[in-house]
Amino acid sequence: MKHLSLVPRSGATPVNGLFALTIGLLSMLLGLAAPAVRAQAPTWQQAVALAPVAGEASQFRATATDAAGNVYVAGSFGGTITLGGTTLTSAGDRDILVAKWNPTTGAWLWARRAGGATIDFATAIAVSGSNVYVTGQFSSVTADFGATTLTNNQATGTSPDVFVLKLTDNGSSSTLNWVQPAGGIFGDGATALAVSGSNVYVAGTFSSNAAVFGSATITLVPSPTGGDVFVAKLVDSGSTGQFAWALSAGGDGNDRAYALAVQGSSIYVAGDFSSSAASFGSTQLLNPPSAPGVISYNAFVSRLTEYGTGPAFDWAMQVGGTGNEVAQALLWHNGGLYVAGSFSSSSLLIGSDVLTNAGGSASPATTDAFVARLLDRNISGQFVWTQQLGGPGNDAPLALAARADGIYATGIFESATVGSGPTQLTNTGPLGTREVWVARYRAVGAGAQLDWARAAGGVSYDQANAVALSGNNVVVAGTITPAATFGALSITAPAGSQTGFVATLTDPLLTATAPAAAASFGLTPNPATGCVQLRLPATLPATGARLSLTDALGRVVRSAAVPAGSPTYSLDLGGLAPGLYLVRLTGAGPALTQRLVVE
Repeated sequence: MKHLSLVPRSGATPVNGLFALTIGLLSMLLGLAAPAVRAQAPTWQQAVALAPVAGEASQFRATATDAAGNVYVAGSFGGTITLGGTTLTSAGDRDILVAKWNPTTGAWLWARRAGGATIDFATAIAVSGSNVYVTGQFSSVTADFGATTLTNNQATGTSPDVFVLKLTDNGSSSTLNWVQPAGGIFGDGATALAVSGSNVYVAGTFSSNAAVFGSATITLVPSPTGGDVFVAKLVDSGSTGQFAWALSAGGDGNDRAYALAVQGSSIYVAGDFSSSAASFGSTQLLNPPSAPGVISYNAFVSRLTEYGTGPAFDWAMQVGGTGNEVAQALLWHNGGLYVAGSFSSSSLLIGSDVLTNAGGSASPATTDAFVARLLDRNISGQFVWTQQLGGPGNDAPLALAARADGIYATGIFESATVGSGPTQLTNTGPLGTREVWVARYRAVGAGAQLDWARAAGGVSYDQANAVALSGNNVVVAGTITPAATFGALSITAPAGSQTGFVATLTDPLLTATAPAAAASFGLTPNPATGCVQLRLPATLPATGARLSLTDALGRVVRSAAVPAGSPTYSLDLGGLAPGLYLVRLTGAGPALTQRLVVE
């Protein structure tokens, strides 16, 4: 039978107090965006971290944003922590942590814990309207989630089970609606989450011979060690959530899912596999033979569809060479699939692109990061371009986000330098030190280019686990070991303590504005409630112009035709949630953009 150890990445639990650092925050939110310069890297604007206590550690593993620009984080903590007006104390080794942060005010609006006596943590989070969904794993024999207590299938507190929960965000507080467990007697854990309407999808790895997901049971491919991939669906009925189905994939080795993306009825899953042959429905992926005693991994990307008779895998494809390859992140954007991962092979073929590992023939082999675009051809996937980032050390991406023509990746780098020219990043610590990186890629014709990259960290262990977008802000979350710097910002604390962090930077490529005309385009008042007056440019053509208002997720929430002949225009803000919005005026020469805060 297979046994899988599902333990968190290095780090334990942190805390007491809060460090919050902001540079020019109000001017950033209310002022006019400066003209965007291609390839000009943005500066870190905010860095917020839990204040660690010696011997404890926290970790933010996932982040998401809502339409008002609020930021949600999920992960784990130990000891006692204070976020805003909420103080939490863990029940044991490490507890699940979910919290909401407002980047406009820099305030924590609410935070809550769940868990028991051993190690419990969250790995993924998704937000849909006021619904907040979280998944992860709990090893505690019993884990309390408010008024609901889950019981582990293993009575020793050493093997994790899956949990999926739903919260309602009430603004300055949250309510637990439901929580569902899944798994068997050995190690089972969820690592990815996606939401589409009332459907909630989770993916991860199970090593129990039989893992139960509601009324569905999936079984393990017999093997001495390892685990198999699982994908499961829950249906959210409001106050309750129930598993609808579960599907497995894999073979005789250790096969793991790390990422999910949903588009219509298509569910995409990515991860890695060490099985000599891993089955995804009728598709079988073959792992190249390894040296005796060596276990190697190939990355995989697959698609499954919900049919009338149930879910089924449609296709699966692999990325691999003689080393270890893994797909860590996945997203659907602008008609295509984006995949981020790492490779340790000396050379790797992805589509028609040949990547050469910057570590050369180093032993042991080191990893480079890759970001690739993949088109779904219905019977298979097709890679159309790939971008690489790395140096002689271990470098990897762990998360992706997208807006307009920008693809944002974040992760870790241990190399002394990665990138080149204006996008070169330098590690501030000694050899092997792990630091944070975040970068923006942009599709150009049939290929792509790296627009900018930024680094952060210190002389010890720093890692970015998640990235999201809030208006024009790029939000990065993860773990640092203070002291750590984010540009001009510095977070200091007792040496050797690990702590969760959230940091933001403003991408100038999302705020491209014509400076000459912008001075004649004004908003009064700002912040506004109820309505806002636009002071129109004198260059407004006789045909008028078009106005659009977009929320922090990039969705158009108001649009109107602005007639010519008047110096002002009144825009109704009724029914809009408080938060950060962008007002865009087109038809008066170059497009004009202004930030608007709705209270």
